[in-house]
Amino acid sequence: MQTFQKGGAAGQKLAQGMCCGRWGGMMDGRCGGMMEGMMMGGEMPRGVDPAQLPEPQSAGARLVNQYCTQCHGLPTPALHSAPGWSPVVGRMNARMQWMRQNNSMGIAAPTPEELQAILGYMQIHAAK
Repeated sequence: MQTFQKGGAAGQKLAQGMCCGRWGGMMDGRCGGMMEGMMMGGEMPRGVDPAQLPEPQSAGARLVNQYCTQCHGLPTPALHSAPGWSPVVGRMNARMQWMRQNNSMGIAAPTPEELQAILGYMQIHAAK
């Protein structure tokens, strides 16, 4: 994890590319507790380079890159099975929708059509 100082605030480390890393302290509640596991010794999965995604120029790959990287590294579809992606995408969408509705950290959320494209892309290219 790459860290840097935020605006000269002594001791406040930020994780580049993660939602709390962009806007504030790791456990100040603005990420819905997503980062607490990291602080307790866990680690977020490293993201992949967008060029490493299957069909990297497809609409699905572009949407995954656009929305998913707002809070964490770019996930590869092989992280889950096709059925496993549905609850993951649903959970992440719920967080993005909540953050968008509450004007939290400038997070954008996908439209229903974009959400279906993201889920379809992840399921088509999921772990076998």
